[in-house]
Amino acid sequence: MWSPVRACGCPVWETSATPWDGGICECHTNNHARYPVLRGGRDVCPYGTSFSDWWIAREAITKPIERYLSPKLLVVKSTDRLQAALDTWGHVALQTLYLLHPRTRETSQDDLYFFLSLLNSRLLRQYVYVLHTAYKWVQPQIEQHVLARLPIPIIASNEKQQIIERAKLLARACSEIGPVVEWDEPVQNLYEEQERAICALYASALC
Repeated sequence: MWSPVRACGCPVWETSATPWDGGICECHTNNHARYPVLRGGRDVCPYGTSFSDWWIAREAITKPIERYLSPKLLVVKSTDRLQAALDTWGHVALQTLYLLHPRTRETSQDDLYFFLSLLNSRLLRQYVYVLHTAYKWVQPQIEQHVLARLPIPIIASNEKQQIIERAKLLARACSEIGPVVEWDEPVQNLYEEQERAICALYASALC
């Protein structure tokens, strides 16, 4: 359903005190545009991202800019545990992240939320760890071919929509708005409900 793409190959960036609410830095002309940057595990956690006020110059971006501006799933590369976030704000991602784009135009943003929930599930996290990363003690890394071959179940639209709606709530709760993000009891309960639904989903697919 998606194609893994490596991120920008020329990490030239700088910090800025300019507040940002999505998109290109407005204080620059098109000839000197800067784009917001996400730096892998520092700025990406399960279900959420946090913008740390880092920017990259347009001329330093070697990949087609559309790859970054379109909605995409971000997966942390250098880790032994699968974790992903959905970016709809047009961040540029460095090589510590994989970018997952849908292969077909029919894939909606809701579908991306569904995939987001699977990528962050305990079940797939353990699947990847046991089969692909547990033996990598010194420098664990998730390979592209592992992401491309993850088992994705086909389910009824009603069940899928419920998982999507919970994923949206979790993404909103986990994306950093202030300096501290706390998982209160309602969010934890929502997460556990999502986990139970995903486990049941895979269990039914195996029957």
